[in-house]
Amino acid sequence: METTNFSADWEALREAEATYIRTRAAYFKSNRETILYDIQRGLTSTPNTIEYTLDLLALLGDDIKEKVMTELVAIALDGKETFVPLARNIIIEMDSGYLKTILPDLVQPWLSANPDNDFIYKNIAQLYYKSDLHTALTHFIDTYCRNSSNEDIREIYEDYKE
Repeated sequence: METTNFSADWEALREAEATYIRTRAAYFKSNRETILYDIQRGLTSTPNTIEYTLDLLALLGDDIKEKVMTELVAIALDGKETFVPLARNIIIEMDSGYLKTILPDLVQPWLSANPDNDFIYKNIAQLYYKSDLHTALTHFIDTYCRNSSNEDIREIYEDYKE
C-alpha cells in the first residue's frame, strides 16, 4: 500500500474543512428562529457575507427561504452580478406552487421603480422562465417589454416570446 505525505499546509486545510463541516452541521441543529435571524442579517451584509449566506440558504428548507423571499428577489433582480444566479437558483428550486402565488407580487415593485432598467427586466424574464412560471413570463413580456421605448427591453420580448 502506497502512502503519500502531504504538506503541513494541505493537512491544515483538510482539518479546517472537516471542522467547518462539523460546525455547519451543528449550526443547522440550532432553532429555526436563530437561523432565520442570521440569514436575514447575512443577506443584507457585506458581499462576502452575502455569498456565504446564499450558499448556506441553498441547504436550508423552504420554510426559511419563504421568510426571506423579499431579500432573495432583490438579490436575484438587482444584486451584484455574481450573486444574481445564486439567488435565482435558490428561488427556482423552491416549490413552484408557492412561487406562482408570491413571485409576481414581489417582482411588481421592481417594475414600477425601474421602468427602463433592462438589467432588471432581463433578470425578471430569466427568473420567470427558469421557475417555469410561463403565464407570469408571458404577461410580463407582453405588458412591459413588447412596446417599451427601450430597445434592449423590446429585445427581451423577442427573446422570450413563444
